[in-house]
Amino acid sequence: MKTDLEARANVESLDDLHAQRRDILAMFAPLKAMHGAFGLYDARRKALLEGLKVRTRERLMAANAKVTDAIVDAEAHNDPTYVAWLDEQFTDKVRYVQLEVEMDEIAERIRNRELSLQIFNSEVKLAR
Repeated sequence: MKTDLEARANVESLDDLHAQRRDILAMFAPLKAMHGAFGLYDARRKALLEGLKVRTRERLMAANAKVTDAIVDAEAHNDPTYVAWLDEQFTDKVRYVQLEVEMDEIAERIRNRELSLQIFNSEVKLAR
C-alpha cells in the first residue's frame, strides 16, 4: 500500500518493491550460492565427478577390465548421473541470470523512485 507521499508523488510503493525483491531473493539466493562469484558449482561438480570415478574404477576392477585413468575419466564424464547434473545446472544457471536481471530491475525502480521523489519535493518547494 502506498503512503500519502507516494500517492501524491505518483511513485511506486517502497514496501511493494521490497516485497517483490524478497520474493525473488528466496529463489535467487540458492542459485547465487551455487553459480555466483565464489559459488559452490565447481566444488560440487568435482566432488560428483570424483565419486563417479571411484564407482567406475570399482566396477571395471570387479569385471577384470582394463583400468586406466583415461578410461575411468571418460566413463565418469559420460555417466548419465553426471550428464543429468550438468543439464540441471545449465537450467539453474539460466534461471540465476534471469533472476539477477529481475533484482537489478527492482534496484533501478527503487533508484528511479528516489529521483522522482526528489523532483516532486523540488517542484513542491518551487510552487510555494
